[in-house]
Amino acid sequence: DEKKNYTLFTDPYGYVTGTFTGPNVAYDYADANANIKTIEGRVASKDNGGPLNWLIGVSYMRATKFSYDQMFAPGANAYITANPGGFAFPASVLAPNDRIYGYLSDTLNTDFGVFGEATWKPLKGFEITVGGRYYSTRAEGDVTNKAGFVSGSPVDLSGHTDQKDHGFTPKASLAFRP
Repeated sequence: DEKKNYTLFTDPYGYVTGTFTGPNVAYDYADANANIKTIEGRVASKDNGGPLNWLIGVSYMRATKFSYDQMFAPGANAYITANPGGFAFPASVLAPNDRIYGYLSDTLNTDFGVFGEATWKPLKGFEITVGGRYYSTRAEGDVTNKAGFVSGSPVDLSGHTDQKDHGFTPKASLAFRP
């Protein structure tokens, strides 16, 4: 419990317990971590003033992220138990251990790319560049809204997504530098 400066807190969920300010207002507890790894390699021609320069490369990124956010309202379970007529579900559902909100997210994102470009200088001051990037991405994740007062649900609401995409992004440019 890291609450500080209690008098500065106001509780938008005070109507659950009747407490809107002070040391017993609702508070948030969250835990999150991320592990992101990236690597990129590229090879380029030496710019020796000649008419052709090129670049090719590859990149990879993998990110795993986890977060769990909870909100507690001290006394919420006891208050709901003592006033059952004002709530649609019992305290054991709406405020287990005084937790009135819970959100869990566990995701994995990956991205792989191969890219390159070539620049040709047919005349002094004139450049033509062509290239592009092939990409393959994936976003996968699980999300759970815990049963409770804030979600308004008597059961955990969960979802899973697994989306993939790939494609090619072309590049072309003309430049004139007199």
